[in-house]
Amino acid sequence: MFIFLPIIYKKYDSLNVKAIKFIRNLSFCYFILGVIICIFTLFYKEILVSTISSSAYIDFAWIIPLLGIGLIFLGVASILVEIYLVSKNSMIVMKIYLAGAAINFVLNLVLIPLLGINGAIIATIVSYIAILVIAILNLKLVTNINIATLRSM
Repeated sequence: MFIFLPIIYKKYDSLNVKAIKFIRNLSFCYFILGVIICIFTLFYKEILVSTISSSAYIDFAWIIPLLGIGLIFLGVASILVEIYLVSKNSMIVMKIYLAGAAINFVLNLVLIPLLGINGAIIATIVSYIAILVIAILNLKLVTNINIATLRSM
């Protein structure tokens, strides 16, 4: 999602209310698009798998919508961390993603022996949600904005 960083830098040379609103709106649009794509994959997952790979993998097509849900959260988080990057706080971004990776690692150790591939999917989705939550909760470190203020903008 860092593809948006050059666009944001070009539009905004510093972190201000307009930049934050732009990033918030971009996150919302990504979320809506992600939900639409996930709904689409619910109905066409087998066709999607057979189109981009071998039909031998159709039995695992059920994984696509589930991982899509996780990717919605990760995508929104990746857009939100642009706030940290515009404000020159890339170290916070690294810590957020390291925390997500650590959560994923621990959950995989616990859940895969119990649930197999379902455990890996759950661990991945939970870690992506954790990345988003950590990114949102730390917004106050670089701005005077908390989640309630972000909603009302």
